[in-house]
Amino acid sequence: MARHRSVDVLIVGAGPAGCAAALTLARAGVAATLLEGAPPEGTRGELLAPGSVRALGELGVPDLVEAIENFTVCRGLTLASADAERSTRLPFTGCQGRLVDRGQLDGALRAAVLRAGGEMLPDLAAVSPTWEGTRLTGVLARAADGREESITCKALLDASGRRAFLSSRMGWAFPYPRHRKAMAWSTFSGVTLPDWAPGDHVALVAMLPGFLWLTPLGGGRVTVGAVLDRRAWEETGASPDRLLGKALGASPPVDWLLARADQEGPTRAVSSVAFRVMDVAGHGYCLIGDAAGYLDPAVPHGLLAGLLTGQSAGLDVADALLHRGRLTAVDFGPTITLTRMLQRQQLGLVRNLYDKDLLAVLLAGHQHLGARDAFIDLLAGSILPPRRWRRLARAWMLVELAELQRLTRHLGSPIFEPL
Repeated sequence: MARHRSVDVLIVGAGPAGCAAALTLARAGVAATLLEGAPPEGTRGELLAPGSVRALGELGVPDLVEAIENFTVCRGLTLASADAERSTRLPFTGCQGRLVDRGQLDGALRAAVLRAGGEMLPDLAAVSPTWEGTRLTGVLARAADGREESITCKALLDASGRRAFLSSRMGWAFPYPRHRKAMAWSTFSGVTLPDWAPGDHVALVAMLPGFLWLTPLGGGRVTVGAVLDRRAWEETGASPDRLLGKALGASPPVDWLLARADQEGPTRAVSSVAFRVMDVAGHGYCLIGDAAGYLDPAVPHGLLAGLLTGQSAGLDVADALLHRGRLTAVDFGPTITLTRMLQRQQLGLVRNLYDKDLLAVLLAGHQHLGARDAFIDLLAGSILPPRRWRRLARAWMLVELAELQRLTRHLGSPIFEPL
């Protein structure tokens, strides 16, 4: 017979989204219990874009990254062609980003939650949700030794990331029909970065329809990842090594860069990256961060979305519980609106990054009435009011230039060198 436990707020997943929600609830005086879930798979470099650094400050942990060992200041992105013959730097303005080990980042966030009074249940993983009609009332959790616990709660926040605990079990997750991707990554040591991929930038290597990315971790360590069409996963026999190798084969300079490097661990992969969720929130529950939908790692907004939606959901839960003692779907209205806005914003940026004519405009390196800087600001995470629409309007000029590039390319005389 399963043991029973009752908590106020249960958070499934203790990554950035779950920790952001827990920290927000703690500041409001509401107790939160987190099921840690699976730890990150191996060492992986992660970009905290400037928007994410600002979000950490709003959570009350502005110095959290500085306490992490061996973090690196990130001054921008570098965009390069597959042969690396052409590259351009997209520098961040104002606040700089951070390059960190994702495992260390998650560990620092969890430590901050514990200091704030949050409760962690590291030995339990959510197995299935429990319902009373349309209201979610808790989960059945299981330990590694087979022990089970029935946990009831007044509110559940699903921060389980791409594993998507709730939506996958309820059949709410659907792939993007026009953007089906797989990704693979691994970390290498003994890497000497070339001039076109500086150690204080994340490099994006365009090899449409896909990207390679290089995230420096300092000391000659680099996480190299690839995102390719989903059919590439099938063509490579569902092999993470072969999927990453296929991407490296399309970019000889990166392949040569790793020829003498040492791979620190096995290649990891996600066979189907992009998915969307139809029901973000309902009576007693809300999906936050990647659990509410994920699109593409080429746009570094995953951590930002997790921090922002986690904070928003924490505020929604605290307000409802402190005033009425229970939650309905209406109470999560602000988080639903924010989640959909962030997803639309990322979808637009991803579509632009996969447009070879817009990439040709970016690689040309010209400034066009502030359009390039506005586009960089959007990539950096400056996507919230009050100046969001001004940035979008300026960045739209790049889209118009891409249309002109497309037209002139079809006429045989492109205004910029094609990708």
